[in-house]
Amino acid sequence: MSSRKVFMKQAAGSMHLMQGSLKAYQLYMQSLSASQRTSVMSEESLEGTSDSEGHNGKAEKQHNSRSEISPEAKAVKSILAQLSELYGKMNIELGFAKREIAYGQLGPSDLSEILTHLREILLPLFGMSTFIDIVQSAKKRKRTLSSMVQSEETVKAIRELQTEEWDEMMAVSHDPFVKLNEALQDGLTHVLIVLGLAKQPKTSAKDVESNGGSGSVPGDPTFSRNVQKQMTDFRMHREQTLKKWCEKKGLDLPTEFWDNVDRVTSLDDVAPNKEGMNLKHNQQMLYLILYVEYLSFAVSKKILSMITWVDSKVADGSLKKKRLIVPGYRILEKWARAALASGDTDGDTDFDTSFANIYVGDSLNKTRKDPEHLEPDNFYERVTHSLRVIPRALGSSESAFGFRAACATMSIGILAFLGQTQEFFTKQRLLWALIMTAISMGAHTGQGIFGFICRVVGSVIAMIMSYIVWYMCDEQPAAILPVLYIFASCGFYFLLKFPKFAIVVIISIVTVILVIGYELQVQQIGIQQASSNGQPYYPLYELAPYRLATVVVGLFVAFIWTYFPYAITTHATLRKDLGSTLYLIGNYYSCIHTTVEMRLRLGVRDDANDPTHLSTRLSKARIQVFRKIVVLLTKLREHSSLVKWEPKFGGKFPQQTYDDLVASMRTTFSYITLISYATNTFVAEEASEAETEWLRSFRSFASDLDLTTQEVTSMLCLLSSSMVNGQPLPPYIRHVRPYNLSDKIRAREPGLLSIKHVAEPCYAAFAVMQVASSLIAEELQKQVRLVRQLVGEVDFSFHVISTREGAESAETLAPSATLLEKLAQGNEKGKSAGTNGNGKGKDE
Repeated sequence: MSSRKVFMKQAAGSMHLMQGSLKAYQLYMQSLSASQRTSVMSEESLEGTSDSEGHNGKAEKQHNSRSEISPEAKAVKSILAQLSELYGKMNIELGFAKREIAYGQLGPSDLSEILTHLREILLPLFGMSTFIDIVQSAKKRKRTLSSMVQSEETVKAIRELQTEEWDEMMAVSHDPFVKLNEALQDGLTHVLIVLGLAKQPKTSAKDVESNGGSGSVPGDPTFSRNVQKQMTDFRMHREQTLKKWCEKKGLDLPTEFWDNVDRVTSLDDVAPNKEGMNLKHNQQMLYLILYVEYLSFAVSKKILSMITWVDSKVADGSLKKKRLIVPGYRILEKWARAALASGDTDGDTDFDTSFANIYVGDSLNKTRKDPEHLEPDNFYERVTHSLRVIPRALGSSESAFGFRAACATMSIGILAFLGQTQEFFTKQRLLWALIMTAISMGAHTGQGIFGFICRVVGSVIAMIMSYIVWYMCDEQPAAILPVLYIFASCGFYFLLKFPKFAIVVIISIVTVILVIGYELQVQQIGIQQASSNGQPYYPLYELAPYRLATVVVGLFVAFIWTYFPYAITTHATLRKDLGSTLYLIGNYYSCIHTTVEMRLRLGVRDDANDPTHLSTRLSKARIQVFRKIVVLLTKLREHSSLVKWEPKFGGKFPQQTYDDLVASMRTTFSYITLISYATNTFVAEEASEAETEWLRSFRSFASDLDLTTQEVTSMLCLLSSSMVNGQPLPPYIRHVRPYNLSDKIRAREPGLLSIKHVAEPCYAAFAVMQVASSLIAEELQKQVRLVRQLVGEVDFSFHVISTREGAESAETLAPSATLLEKLAQGNEKGKSAGTNGNGKGKDE
């Protein structure tokens, strides 16, 4: 199977997962009101339980169950995790697919275009998943607020209003959202059909009716009109319903709405009556409506863009006939440079995921700085500079692992080169053990142990299946071959269905073919001829266990060399890769920070037609870092799953802390990506497109504000350094604070965010950007707390309230200073008493 075919299969799988995510997200939105009602009833029952049992274990268990996400939310996150993993594989496969000589329809640039469109759809989909985190955060705040309120009537009123408002929010956006969602799923089906990745469905009267009677179904040349119609209806309905809803609730965005985004809700802000709480909650509901509808419309725009692109390929004849496709000169040149390059490259697949290669401030340079060497100036320095690649390669972790694998293999292979043991090596078929040792070495212990277990299980299954196939067919080749074919076909089914256990399937298939093939060969050529190479003949009932024994021997040798002379643990690999991912996320945020400033202050958009333009270089760096982070996040999830297979020595591994940190990093990455996507609306999509007066006023107002801060990059780099090196965090870390716009809006542009501008594209985009910035600050605080639990903190003071119990360093400064003063006073009294005693003794 060619890489081109694998890439297209992965693209089809990505679009199917996108359809699944849209369906799951629709079910999640519909479940919100029901979950609110369930939450109210469970909280009321919790109160009764707590009053009667005194907040016992049952009440605590119910509280924890409410804090967990719903099954619908888990389904959304699970599908997007699979989509993210598949996108990372597509990035790797694309480089090989573009370099192939093939006979097909789409060229290398078309494959890149497919991946670009899928990435553009994936970005707002990630943003839609962050709505789940926002809802969970809101629920935690509401529970905290309810615990601060002493009046039971007030708490009951809060819960009733929450349920009513969720129902009202879903009623406002349910119908247009469902229709648009269905049109988007059909749009992805249309792309699959046009690209030849799915079959044209049969048209029925029901399909025509569901498409508004237009007669356009997925696969038709005019299907894009149906998607455009649904988008237009959604946008018009959104504007009308939002204005009516705001007028009904008496909301005015410039004065109150934005204040609730950046500051934590306190008890003083909530009026002790139903109307005050209703106004506060209505403002939050409006914010959520803007957030959800903006992202839904953003997904629809990108899917429509992909539909338009595939239709254009049909129009220009690219998809009508096949042709010989040869990679161009630039692709081959980039391939050659990537193979000879000593550092990081900007190719499609040649990126190292073991450490960060893109540096803040120098990310647009082609060469990275070396702290031990300056740039070569003369001929001698340039020649010797290239020689430094040799010791760098030999001293790398890859070379160390290769040397370890070679030593493990030769510990068995040496028997074949010694006269006293050569015959033993041949007769006992130790070549099987040698091969198994070479292919079983893992980069770290968790991966190695998991591979060992899978290979043993696969060999046991192969031994059993060899008995079944051989003796069930009465040792007749005419019966054995069809049954063996059926077994291999079933094995490949499990290989595709459960790729995680590919080793088990491959070992089983190979071993069965090896054992039965040997027995069939003996039937054909005879025992004497089969034993002429020095290996004695064994019947199948002995050969199959013999194969299992040699596999176990090879795995045992590989196990020894996995821990000797020192072990590369999965714990350490997870920690270092986690630190590298934090650093890359910091670099990614730095790219986004520059991008936001460029779009707001200069109104500059990415110009793909000018590769030398700074915006194009910035966009290229941003996409490259995005790809690396996606791959690394997938690796972190794999490392975390392999930790449990590693033998435990000493204390327990803080698995939950690492999992929480990885989840927080993934959420932060989604928020940063959402900011990048939302700021696209701050510039015109086309150079000839005129800006509205409101957009010019908005950019003029926002250009003087620091809507993003490089403190986020500094904090992420600091956390990365602590995790990679295992060093404690510095004390008294200042947390990143979200930017508060309320004073600026009141002082300069009180009417800029009026409800009459709700139809402006930037209106909701600015709201999305602000909530994402606020939530990034929250996630950073969580990451600092988790990293502090893992590596500690530089602190030599005397603590009355220990930082190990969650207290901040700044909170313990005053008690520590007071304690030091007391110690100093006691020391002075001791010296004074000692002096008096000495003097008295001298006088005497």
